[in-house]
Amino acid sequence: MYARVAMYHGADAGGIEKILTETAKDFEARLADPAEGLEGVSEFLLLVDRESGRGLGISLFESEEDLKRGDAELNRVPLSQGGGVRTGVEYYEVALHRVQA
Repeated sequence: MYARVAMYHGADAGGIEKILTETAKDFEARLADPAEGLEGVSEFLLLVDRESGRGLGISLFESEEDLKRGDAELNRVPLSQGGGVRTGVEYYEVALHRVQA
């Protein structure tokens, strides 16, 4: 499993709420019918720190090929969202993943 981690900084509280509202509204539809290139996303997490205006978008992929295709599609998303700016993207192999049922 592989992870793409996008870092965002500088969003204000209203911008964070706007991103959360829009993401939640689209989330189920996007999972049911993903955009081309995002078919390989197995999980997505959005972490926010409302006080600092920072956030992390973590996309998990089953294979490295899926990660590469997903990264190309996700790079089409505007670098600025909700008053914040994407400041970087990093890639990781997921060495341990456990979900408690």
